[in-house]
Amino acid sequence: MFKTNLIKIIATSFFFSFNCLYLSEVKSQNSTLTEIGETGLLRVGITGSAIPFGYRDSNQELRGFCLDLIELIKEELKTKLNRKIITTHIFISDLANRFQIVQDNIVHLECGANSIREIDDYNVIFSDPFFVTGTQFLVARDKVQQLTENIDNTENIKIGVLRYSSTEEYVRNRFPEAQIYLFQGLNGSSLGVSAVKNKRIDAFADDGILLIGSATSLNISLTKDFILVPQTPITCEEYGLILPKDDLPWTQLVNLVINSNEEKNILGDWFFVTENINYNAPDCKR
Repeated sequence: MFKTNLIKIIATSFFFSFNCLYLSEVKSQNSTLTEIGETGLLRVGITGSAIPFGYRDSNQELRGFCLDLIELIKEELKTKLNRKIITTHIFISDLANRFQIVQDNIVHLECGANSIREIDDYNVIFSDPFFVTGTQFLVARDKVQQLTENIDNTENIKIGVLRYSSTEEYVRNRFPEAQIYLFQGLNGSSLGVSAVKNKRIDAFADDGILLIGSATSLNISLTKDFILVPQTPITCEEYGLILPKDDLPWTQLVNLVINSNEEKNILGDWFFVTENINYNAPDCKR
């Protein structure tokens, strides 16, 4: 009798333990959608220094592709959660804090120029890619031959990069002898481009689309005095939204929006390619 009761107790304890674990996992997986459904608030991080993804205009108003993408996600949330209103709270993110604010649940997602890659130090993942570009160098046209001839002997070449970016890691590995100049903060990209313009550095390395944005904001012509080299980017950088890890329903909803026709329409409104400027990496596959 005692043995039978003991078996029942063990079996019952296992049953409840298993179900508690299962319910905990389900709750964790639905945490973002559940929270937004209860509060009606979508918290997002948007970069304020990556033209045309997120930037301040002349009136210091936040603009960019990310704002339009967030609107599409809000519309999908209204349908999914059966809510008429979803309010957005925007946090301005940067290269230094973008992963942390998602991991700490300060925001539900972060949108910016985030290259999809393995992130071991943070409990985050990336969405499906929404844009493809690659690394290029902004240089003065009269410097192109000098840089090309010394590409394997870069000891005396000054290259600027954004700190905490994937480009920094690439440049350090590819050109270990070069003199690396780090730029950071909300104006980091503009400062790097200005440094090329003022001849304080020989080249500024970044993703092609970001170089175009910074050069345009500073009225720097990429068809006259300056150029992006090489014409075809030398890396493949797929951009994705930063999302909390282990939240499958939320990831699926975001990816549904990213792969929609509506997303492709706003993408076409914001980006362009000309004969002289190519920021797309053709070897990248979406």
